[in-house]
Amino acid sequence: MGIPDEDGWLRWMFNNSVHTFGTWMENKLNERGRDGKPLHRIERLLDIPITPKQLHLSQFREMGLEEA
Repeated sequence: MGIPDEDGWLRWMFNNSVHTFGTWMENKLNERGRDGKPLHRIERLLDIPITPKQLHLSQFREMGLEEA
């Protein structure tokens, strides 16, 4: 990780911070609405921009996938 061994308190605090953030994220992702659908998406919680991509059948053909 890069934190020296003699900085035990710093390593402990970093570990607790990561654990707390992970617990918060997991709880948010597990929240459901009345209809049972998720209320949050990880991209929104992390404020990552979502850019839609255009897909064409030719892209799937190039990968060797056939139409159903």
